[in-house]
Amino acid sequence: MNLIQFCIEKRVTVIVGVVFILLFGWLGLTRMPYQLSPTVVEPEISVTTNWQGATPYEVERDIIEEQEKVLKGIPGLIEMESTSSNSQGTVTLKFAIGTDLNSALLRVSNKLDEVPSYPENVEKPIITATGSATSPVVWMVLKTVEGNSASAYTYLTYFENYIRQYLERTPGVAELFIGGGTEKELHIEVSAERLAAHGLTIPRLIEILRAENVDIAAGTLGVGRRDYRIRTTAEFRSKEEIEDVIVFSTGQRRVRLADIATVRDGYEKRAAATLHMGREGIAIGVKPEPDANILELTDQLLLGSVLAIIVLMVFLRRIASTLVVAAAIPVSAVGTFAFMDLLGRNLNVVSLAGIAFAAGMLVDNAIVVLENIDRHRSMGKRPYLAA
Repeated sequence: MNLIQFCIEKRVTVIVGVVFILLFGWLGLTRMPYQLSPTVVEPEISVTTNWQGATPYEVERDIIEEQEKVLKGIPGLIEMESTSSNSQGTVTLKFAIGTDLNSALLRVSNKLDEVPSYPENVEKPIITATGSATSPVVWMVLKTVEGNSASAYTYLTYFENYIRQYLERTPGVAELFIGGGTEKELHIEVSAERLAAHGLTIPRLIEILRAENVDIAAGTLGVGRRDYRIRTTAEFRSKEEIEDVIVFSTGQRRVRLADIATVRDGYEKRAAATLHMGREGIAIGVKPEPDANILELTDQLLLGSVLAIIVLMVFLRRIASTLVVAAAIPVSAVGTFAFMDLLGRNLNVVSLAGIAFAAGMLVDNAIVVLENIDRHRSMGKRPYLAA
């Protein structure tokens, strides 16, 4: 018994199989990510290290070169770039297409642990992973409401502290791009006359404040059977703590920072302007993960199937024959989604185009088969034998 004879004789079995195909195909369609184009991402990992007060030359010599020595041997690495600027250094690693990003992240983290040492006050390296083809697909602008006279740029700190975490937790979000805005900070305005009166200089004042604004681990203290970890906490927590810093002492008289300077809340210097519809704002771009749903696809495949059915009706001029092909098109297309989901594919314009071409071939073959069946029926054969 061949396949065609089996399908004709076992009609109930075939109908059950078609139902299962439609069911699993629909489940696959609802689970698959929708994207504009196929996922072809060149994995990219960035290692950012901050060192406050360091020059680009110091960052490159003491941080970047040490990191490059241990990172250059990572498997799958095809390109490594580094950038050194004031107080910050960045190493960008590009891997071959198809490299598992999670595995590459683990290898980069392990390799960074092999760096012998960093200079004092260097922060722990921050590792971020994206793709070179990844760009923001959703844009938002944070603006003030009508009647609020405050600049929208001043809300960057509020956004970082209270809003950003919720956006980054959204499924499918890889990272955020933030453009515009100024961070909140404390400004120390020094009186030159008072500074000179006590024989102090600006560099000396910066040195004093930097030395005071630090937490230091002082070891452990053993008391009986217990060991207590001793740590001095001196980082500034408020404006008043900064004002009370002793900047000069003669043994008989102490000079506090508040005696020679004014400490007030302020914002960092604006480096760029971001405008939307002529109004100030903070631009927020959302970069997607490789398998994230980016857009809701249109009903273009359904429209193509409807047009094919209309063409068949015009040329075949038989409702029964047209219904046979009309049923075969969605069954074949929906059944494809089950296998695409099983293989981990996504639905995009390229895969839709492939399904559309396949539907066209299905229609062509169906017309040939129907015409051949019709020819045999015109010869006097029963429908079963003609089929």
